[in-house]
Amino acid sequence: MNFVSSKSLKYPTKLLLKRNASSSQSSDVTPFLLSNEPHEVILEFMKAMKEDGIIITGDDIAYASPVKRSQDSSDSED
Repeated sequence: MNFVSSKSLKYPTKLLLKRNASSSQSSDVTPFLLSNEPHEVILEFMKAMKEDGIIITGDDIAYASPVKRSQDSSDSED
């Protein structure tokens, strides 16, 4: 395998990505819900968001596919 010498490589001298002014203004992380959360957690989240004036609907809850859990060694003692 031959490597390219570092002298022939080109390095960027300017920023490759520019930050949008609109994205830098919203520094808050948006909280979200997953569908596999306990019912109490969803209700408490909806209550907290309602106090902030945000109404949560079923469309705001992200679907989380069920994860297959591996069997513990204690389960396989049959």
